Amino acid sequence: MPKKYEPEFKARAVRLVRDHMSDYGSVTAASVAVGGQLGVARETLRRWVVSMTTPFGPTRPAGHLHAQPRRARKGGIVASAHSL
Repeated sequence: MPKKYEPEFKARAVRLVRDHMSDYGSVTAASVAVGGQLGVARETLRRWVVSMTTPFGPTRPAGHLHAQPRRARKGGIVASAHSL
């Protein structure tokens, strides 16, 4: 069964990888180094980094916008089954 990690731990680990990327030159190499210190597999840590990064830079932790549909976030009107 896979381990469950706290969101704070994941965010800290991703921050450490990003901080050390200039020392190692790639996400994978930095993930190997940081993962070894934290006891997290290289691929797990690399996936966290990729999932928390967009073409526009780092993202917020998951879950802060998932409750609202896209149009609702933009101020559009969204009909629900209850409003019909």
